[in-house]
Amino acid sequence: MFFRLNPESRLISGQKKGVLYDFLDNKVYNLSPEEKSVLELAEKSTEIEEICKKLGMPEASVMDIFEKFREKSLGEFYENNPYIEPLRMKSPISSGAFYDSPPQLTNFFVELNNSCHYNCSYCGKNRMKRIFGCIGCNVWDGQKKVVESDSLITVLDQAHMLGFGQIFLTGGNVLENLDRLSAVLNHCETLHFPTIFLTCHETHVTTDSVDFLNHYKGLTVFLNCDFPLSPKALKIADSLRGNLTLVPIVDVTDMSKEDVMKDIQNEHEKIQRKVGWQVDYCSADFTKDYCKIPLFGRERAANASLQFFEWCQEYHPCLGGILTVSSDGNVYVCRIMRDNPLGNVLNTNLSEIIRNKKKETHAFWNLTRDKITPCNSCEYRYSCMDCRAIEKDAYQTNLCAYDPHEGKWK
Repeated sequence: MFFRLNPESRLISGQKKGVLYDFLDNKVYNLSPEEKSVLELAEKSTEIEEICKKLGMPEASVMDIFEKFREKSLGEFYENNPYIEPLRMKSPISSGAFYDSPPQLTNFFVELNNSCHYNCSYCGKNRMKRIFGCIGCNVWDGQKKVVESDSLITVLDQAHMLGFGQIFLTGGNVLENLDRLSAVLNHCETLHFPTIFLTCHETHVTTDSVDFLNHYKGLTVFLNCDFPLSPKALKIADSLRGNLTLVPIVDVTDMSKEDVMKDIQNEHEKIQRKVGWQVDYCSADFTKDYCKIPLFGRERAANASLQFFEWCQEYHPCLGGILTVSSDGNVYVCRIMRDNPLGNVLNTNLSEIIRNKKKETHAFWNLTRDKITPCNSCEYRYSCMDCRAIEKDAYQTNLCAYDPHEGKWK
């Protein structure tokens, strides 16, 4: 007799333990070392009797494991060895089995300027790092030139032709020149980009800019704000009628984990209307503070989604398919990792930059966790959120509360 997982169930093994994904109900089941070993052999079409012999386990114990997952509709018993094709979002042929598939382009970041009259401690030019710096406003040292509006419109046309799905307009202070911003937003709407995001800081927002933003119904605003929430941030949240996500930046340097969670909950309760809520975290030294932050703990393992699972098998969950154009025209993959620009849109169009720098772009885009230590021995490697910009080494993860070799969370 055999036991096999259903097509919608997927087993991923780690060094110590494993996980079982249910892609119909979007659930993740954590496996003990014994459950992992039993299911590994079952998925290799090993007969149940042989599984007992190889693992030195009583048949009753092995059958209990199989019954547990059969009752959850994750697998079934068979008299003969069946052929079971795993559930997929796309055909294996489209994954480069017979030809190189074109890159899947996702997020396009455009820095409209590099100017701001404030000097936040978590700004890009300062030493303090933040987790979601990519969707934050930043000013960078050594960047003087600003791409003209006409050139910016041309770049947006190129991004549309390449198939980018989401546009992130950021700065600097994107609200500094509303005429320029209006031209960009109007053109984005003309091109019918599926999603347009705009990043600003509470200090940038005025009554005029609130009225301006309320004219753009399809726009999603990421409002970066200090923590705890100021009366101004709360007023802005009540005044903006469109899609809004508040992004409070929490400095965890001098806080305990308990205080972090308690204070965040208290601040969230102050919001009167229903808006998005994405807490960001900053620290002078994440190596000392990362265990205080939920995103480095169990929260980084996302819920089971077949689309995200397949994406993580081929691409990095964050870097995959993204490009950034800085205010001076330089092109980067990640807008935080700015050491080596791929080119400049004032000299070459985007498609040529991607073609000429294929090796460099794909090194980031296709940086799956199978290429990162110790993620490559972790059972969560295809369902885990990740940021390479805050790590010291692109191929090494230090800021994670899970040890796959021990199978334990800190």
